[in-house]
Amino acid sequence: MISCKQDSRFVKKTFFILLQILLTLIFLTIFFFTYVNYIEKEAFKTQINLIVDDITNDINIKSFIPPGKEKEASIIISGTLDFAEDDKKVSNQNNKIKNKAMLWVIIGCAVLLLFTVILVIAGYCIPFHIHLKDAIVVLFFMALTEFIFLVAVTKNYLFVNPATVRQEISDSIQKYIKNR
Repeated sequence: MISCKQDSRFVKKTFFILLQILLTLIFLTIFFFTYVNYIEKEAFKTQINLIVDDITNDINIKSFIPPGKEKEASIIISGTLDFAEDDKKVSNQNNKIKNKAMLWVIIGCAVLLLFTVILVIAGYCIPFHIHLKDAIVVLFFMALTEFIFLVAVTKNYLFVNPATVRQEISDSIQKYIKNR
C-alpha cells in the first residue's frame, strides 16, 4: 500500500483544474455535436426562408411562372439547386472535425489518467470523489448557462440581413453577366 505524502494545495488545485477542463471539453463536444448542431441547422433554415421570402417578394417570381406550371417550376428550381457533391464534401469535412474533437477528448482523458497515476505513485492523496463532485457542480451551472444562452439568444438571433444577401446576389449576378 502506498502511503500519502503531505497534502499539496498546488497538486490538488492542478488536478481539479485539469479535471474541470476535461469535463468541460467532454460536455462541449457532446453538446455541440448533438444539440447545438441541431439548433444551428434550424436557425439556418429559418434565416434562409426569411431571405428567400424577402427576395421572391421583391422579384414577384409568380409573374415568371405560367399558371398551372408551379409544380414543374419547383422541380426545375430544385434540380438546379441540388448539389449532392457539395453535400458529400461538407459531410466529409464535418466528420473529420468530429473525429478530431473526439481524439482531443481521448487525449484529454489519457493526460488526466496519466497525471493521476503519476500523482498516486508519487504518494499524493487526491480526494478524487470530492474534486469530481465539485467539478460536476461547476459543469452543471456552466451547462445550464450555455443551454439558456443558446435557446434564448443564439436560436433567435438573425445572423444574416436579407438586404445584404440581396445586394450580394445582385453583385454576383452582375459580375457573372459581365464576365460571360
